[in-house]
Amino acid sequence: MNEEFQWEMARSVREAEDYHVLWIHDYRGVNGQGNPDAMAYEQTLNYLEALIERVGKYDDTSKLPQYFIFLDQNYFEANKSRLFFRVLLDPMDYELDLPDGYEEWEAELAEAADEETLDTVAASFDEDASEETEETIQVAQADTAQQAEPDSDGRPTEPPTPMPEISPIPAGQLADRALDVLADEVAGSWS
Repeated sequence: MNEEFQWEMARSVREAEDYHVLWIHDYRGVNGQGNPDAMAYEQTLNYLEALIERVGKYDDTSKLPQYFIFLDQNYFEANKSRLFFRVLLDPMDYELDLPDGYEEWEAELAEAADEETLDTVAASFDEDASEETEETIQVAQADTAQQAEPDSDGRPTEPPTPMPEISPIPAGQLADRALDVLADEVAGSWS
């Protein structure tokens, strides 16, 4: 079943025309052995390739999809999701640094996010479209981390989990934005 989900998820990212929402509890940065996660690598590469495809079709479609990922805070921290999310958040400037033995993954992700490749594909964009491209992939995680219960003296038994700096838009605002996009699409289909 997991393989079917991965394939369908990748397909749906590629076919997204207006927006794509992934609401999932875990998008691993590392696997159980502490190595970079193969599925997350494949999905990250898929997002980048889908973005390049859509940028290339912009002249014909006049639109770019927005990609929303909502992720459980607990798993985000525990499984080091930030590893691949940083690539999605800043594909042209972030330099992924994986352990030895993963140079091919680094090269493939770097090639997909290469500024020259994106510039070539986006050569016919007007200024408004270029600004929209910067907002195309939005990464967010739901803040579901449980705060520690107070000890008998009223102090927390452990410090609260900080919200990672990776969210460009707070999760609540991002969810509202996703609903607004959906409402606009529904309203547009009725007019």
